[in-house]
Order: sequence, then structure tokens, then C-alpha cells
Amino acid sequence: MNILLISGSLSTMSYSGALLRYFAQQISKAGQSCDIVNFTELPLPLFVPDAPNSQELENTQTLVKKINQANGLIIATPLYHGSLSGVLKNALDHLPSTAFGNKPIALANVGGGIRAGQSACEHLRTIIRSMSGHVIQTQLGCFDGDFKTFDEELHLNDAAIKQRADKLVLELINMSENLSSNR
Repeated sequence: MNILLISGSLSTMSYSGALLRYFAQQISKAGQSCDIVNFTELPLPLFVPDAPNSQELENTQTLVKKINQANGLIIATPLYHGSLSGVLKNALDHLPSTAFGNKPIALANVGGGIRAGQSACEHLRTIIRSMSGHVIQTQLGCFDGDFKTFDEELHLNDAAIKQRADKLVLELINMSENLSSNR
């Protein structure tokens, strides 16, 4: 199984990035491979609906290829003004409407205070369903207090959040295996 992890943050000290690194460790421990997409490394211009050939941009094609090669995805975003980040929404707008083609997708967001930031996941759930994705039941919301800085890098630190993150990873891997065997 190959799991694609997508970060909705451009921050150099990103909590979403730290969360995805934790997910990547757990995916590797489960014997699966993964790849992380960060839009600082794969930038996309602002989406303009009537601009010709938006989906022919090299970075859009790279993103679509990575999604096509993945058996499942995890999307993590910071909570900005009660919703997902603009950079993530922009990236999703660049994708074809069937980009997630019956793939299982897990959602996570960081922000909004103690466990109060689930609205970004709910907004993403609607978007992903409209793009033919299957959002798994378990989602994760956390906040900056769930992280600690070690060696100048953020790390997920809260035991309860780690337990929920582990549950999310296992659910995603199981659903990815089930859907892949039915294709």
C-alpha cells in the first residue's frame, strides 16, 4: 500500500506537517509506504477557473500522478478562520472533479483550541465526497498544545491524540486494502 499525505500548511514550523510526520512513522511501522506533499515544495498558482490548461501545469500533473499512485490519502490542514487553509483549497480547485476516484481519505486539522477545531475536517469531508473520495469515519482534530518542540522541530506529544492518530492510520490502511482488492 502507498499512502499519500497532503499538508495544507506553508509554515516552516507547521503543526500539520508535524502531524503528517507522525502519521508517516506509523504508516512505515505498519509496513506501508508513504509520500508527503507540501505545497512549499510543489507550489501551485492561484486557481483561475477560466484560465486555459490549468490541469496541464507541471505541478498539477505531479500532484494528480501522486494521487493516482496512492491507495489512500491523509489530508491535514491548519484551521484558518473556521475552515481549511487557502493553499489547500487552491490545490483542490486545481484537481479534476474525480481526482480521488473511490480512494479512502483520512482527514485531520490542527487549531481552534482544545479539541474545538473539527470544522475544517467537516468542510473537507464535503469537498472530498464531491470529488469521488471515500472519507473514513475516524478524523483527527488537535491543537498546538498537543505538540512539543524537540531538536528545533515540532513533534506530536499528546498520548490520547497519538492513540487516535494510530486508530486513523489503521482504519485507512484497512480500507485501502479492501478497496484495492475490489478493483
